[in-house]
Amino acid sequence: MLRTVGINGPRDQIGQEIKVDDLAIMIRDQIVTLPLRGGERIFEAQIARDMEVGRPIVREACRVLENEGLLIYTQNKGFSLKRLTREEVLNLVEFRIILEEAAFSAAASMENRDEVVEQMRKAYQGIEMAGITEDPARQISADLALHRVVIEHTGNPWILHSFDRISTQFRYAIRLMSRSINEFKVHAPSHLVLIDYVEQGEPQLAREEINRHIRMFLPTLLKRIKE
Repeated sequence: MLRTVGINGPRDQIGQEIKVDDLAIMIRDQIVTLPLRGGERIFEAQIARDMEVGRPIVREACRVLENEGLLIYTQNKGFSLKRLTREEVLNLVEFRIILEEAAFSAAASMENRDEVVEQMRKAYQGIEMAGITEDPARQISADLALHRVVIEHTGNPWILHSFDRISTQFRYAIRLMSRSINEFKVHAPSHLVLIDYVEQGEPQLAREEINRHIRMFLPTLLKRIKE
């Protein structure tokens, strides 16, 4: 059972005018907020009642999340949270490293890096603020926001689209890693060296550091994932 029975949003977002993508975001945010397990079912009728919308739009929203790799549909059973395998996690990490090595190297190679560094520092402040909360989902989002700043500055829409697509998987994977609040904490200072290398114009060091940074949490995550 999906423990998002109480999915609620601002009243002006609930009703017949809600968009499929907006509903998908609300369901997704609930999924990555709660310590759920792969395989748990999503009950469309219950979500429809909670959101005061029809089941067809709930099903469309779930299809969006299925395309993102967060849900899986089984005939006669409906939607459930996808189970992540070790191989899928490793592939996800490998792909993210490829994207971010290219992005951080490019950012550090820019002739004028003032704007990207300024935005990275602002995003870093967001990570610090999220770190004092007991909200794992907020911490994850703040962490990814800093990385997205660098991705955006590549100016490549394909890289940005790919990053946004895998971000959902990473948010979900990290929540699988942390079954309780006490088990999860974004380490804000680990981002400072990344900012420094971009600011100093050190593309090779930035590339090496982002590789290490992304791989840092992998051993702990893999302990949570069954074959």
